[in-house]
Amino acid sequence: MRYVYNACIAMNKLSSLFSRLRSYSAWAWYVLLVGAAVAIFWVCTFKIMDRDFWWHITAGEILLKTHTMITTDPFAYTRTDLPYLATHEWLAQMFLYLIYNTGGYVGIILFRGVIACTSVGLLLLLAQKKRFEYVALAVWGIVITKGSFLERPQLFTFVIFAAFLFLAFRFLDAESWRKRLWICGAFIGLELLWVNMHGGAALMGCAIVTFILLQMALRALSAYRRQEHLRIAYLLIGTLVCMGIALILPPNGFSTFTYLTQLLNDKTIAFIAEWQPRAWPLYIFELWPFFVLSISALIIGRKHWLFNGLLLLMTAYLSR
Repeated sequence: MRYVYNACIAMNKLSSLFSRLRSYSAWAWYVLLVGAAVAIFWVCTFKIMDRDFWWHITAGEILLKTHTMITTDPFAYTRTDLPYLATHEWLAQMFLYLIYNTGGYVGIILFRGVIACTSVGLLLLLAQKKRFEYVALAVWGIVITKGSFLERPQLFTFVIFAAFLFLAFRFLDAESWRKRLWICGAFIGLELLWVNMHGGAALMGCAIVTFILLQMALRALSAYRRQEHLRIAYLLIGTLVCMGIALILPPNGFSTFTYLTQLLNDKTIAFIAEWQPRAWPLYIFELWPFFVLSISALIIGRKHWLFNGLLLLMTAYLSR
């Protein structure tokens, strides 16, 4: 009996030790998370550098004061009486103007830091395992790509894209129909917000939902829960239809996509440095670790492999 008693005492001590270790691990995670947020915020709170920012906020001021969409270009004398082309960013321009009007330069810089932290935070919420490694990877990614976090409408694309990814993985792992319906509703609402913030960039939202649909269609090929997966596929098709309607609801309607087509086919792109694809040596040198890690995770994890593979291909193409 004494040996049993001693064994129980030892087990209790071990249990207490493991509890403390888990507690320390949780505290270490929170400290690391706060440290990462501070680092990301610091990296992304540099001075205002984008020259387009000034006409973006001026456009927002015009929109708020006139309560009408800008139809003719008010900025360039070479485009007098010609159509204003940035109607697809009208909502982002108003937001940027309101932030600048309220907080000035400092407000815009702080807002940029908040957007960066929120975008990364949404992705880290998906990292339930190996989260310490993911935090380091996230900070490294922000350091490399901080030049993209300029005070432009694309800031809203970063955070909405991260929100789409967060919801997409939640949908893939969801077990209840209520949760799936809620997420599909969120997809539609975010798509409507996105197309008014940054125009054609919202097509990435449709692409993400399409990738989920293909993943569910692949699951439906198996005999296990085939009918349920087919029903989920039909739900996603309906969601895509509603998202397609949301894409043409903004004030500029179809012109969002005609403008995108014209822009990509414009021959003057060859003379605009920021529109040039990144040179292959620099591109490979900067990003090869991300692709190695992504492909390795895809092979090892083997979870939602079709969705993850298509997502990786899309982001790899757009990153250049």
